[in-house]
Amino acid sequence: MLTGDECRLCGNNCVRVWFIAWDHEIRSCSKCGFMFATQLAGASAPSYESNYYCEFIERDTRADTLRRYAGILEAFEKVAPGHRLFDAGCGSGGFLDFARSRGWSVSGIDASETAVRYAMETYHLNVAVADLNRHEFPHGAYDVICAFHLIEHLSNPLHLLTNAAAALVPNGVFYLGLPFYARARIRFHQLLYRTGIANYPFNFNLPDHISYFDKRTLCTTLSAIGLEVVRTWFTARFTLADLAAAARRSSGTRKIIGNSMLPFDKVLRGIGYYQHINVIAQKKRHSVIHSPVPGD
Repeated sequence: MLTGDECRLCGNNCVRVWFIAWDHEIRSCSKCGFMFATQLAGASAPSYESNYYCEFIERDTRADTLRRYAGILEAFEKVAPGHRLFDAGCGSGGFLDFARSRGWSVSGIDASETAVRYAMETYHLNVAVADLNRHEFPHGAYDVICAFHLIEHLSNPLHLLTNAAAALVPNGVFYLGLPFYARARIRFHQLLYRTGIANYPFNFNLPDHISYFDKRTLCTTLSAIGLEVVRTWFTARFTLADLAAAARRSSGTRKIIGNSMLPFDKVLRGIGYYQHINVIAQKKRHSVIHSPVPGD
């Protein structure tokens, strides 16, 4: 079992503190490059009960969300060997209900009793409460496994990734959608904060998000556990124009800076970064699972 001083991805002991963010240390592994948060004394723990899923229940009814779900399912249909779909971190069940309406055989798990109860009572889905850091999947049981914005919440993301890979049939598909924590993006935001354009340091979404993947660490890990990345795309673009508009809605120095940037709005819309990464990976027919490959 890993301690707080070891890398959550490769187990390396050479991990340094990169940031102090509110009541957490943001640590960086010198071997594989993975970043993760550890709580300082007195830090609050995340809670996924009560009102946490209310906004997701509303989101799952919107037309743009349903279009996105349809696009993801169409991508699965092109490469998946069958129609048994499992959602790890299914939340309130909106995606599973939509997939079922498109002919998929669906099931899922979530850590929240509130969300699972809603999914069962509202959609009558085959879902259960589970500890996503420790859950053991049945081997070779699914054609598709999804994890929508899940692994950034886990203290042991490698356990879920490895078990999900083993649970796929040969040529089965694993979909991951998660925040994109590129180091360049973090440094860029810190620069904006120091110059007064941004009104807060880089938002690691604490205490909810505690494991931070960039494209390299994610794709390297997937390859090491027997999955071949077949498609990657980025979503949720955030630009300097968006940041300037937020500054104009504030007061004091930030508002002055925001107003001064208004004549350059067109140019600023071309400068920014994507906040989310999406990956579809396929299980190699004769895959062998290894430990994550160390970084260069």
